[in-house]
Amino acid sequence: VLWAASKDFGASGFRMGVLHTKNEEIKAVFRNLGVYVAVPNPVQRGLQHIFEDLDFMQYFVQESSKRLAQRHQLVATLLEQEGIPFYKSRAGLFVWLDLRKLLLSDHNGDVSLKSERELLLRLRDDARVWLAPGESFGETTPGYFRMCVAQVDDSSIRTAIKRLGHYYNINISN
Repeated sequence: VLWAASKDFGASGFRMGVLHTKNEEIKAVFRNLGVYVAVPNPVQRGLQHIFEDLDFMQYFVQESSKRLAQRHQLVATLLEQEGIPFYKSRAGLFVWLDLRKLLLSDHNGDVSLKSERELLLRLRDDARVWLAPGESFGETTPGYFRMCVAQVDDSSIRTAIKRLGHYYNINISN
């Protein structure tokens, strides 16, 4: 089990996580890394107070789960309406988009991570949407992008998906 304060508690900048495993090899690796990634005492103290408030913790986890599920449903509905392919899930901070149909091939007819980087810039410049390229997360197949859906309001999500849908539908037919 891997858990991080920045994602699970919206505590961006609080670089603290927990790894729970019975795998001795994984433990050994992280034990050695711990020397270089120690969590500052003020961060430990602040999070300790939050974790000790069990009523707040219960409320926060329930409310966060409910809101993320609602947001994910909205995003999934909008993406489906626009015809943009994505991987379906029940909730989460991100949605994984499949924009491979928008990649331009090179003179040999191949697509590459360079094609993905070029698409990223076209999405920024032409659609005015910023997505995180799959390459940044270790994806080796060009054309996958991560859309953050947890940090913005519904109106911004609607605008971004409308722009992306317009760009997608014009360009897959070319």
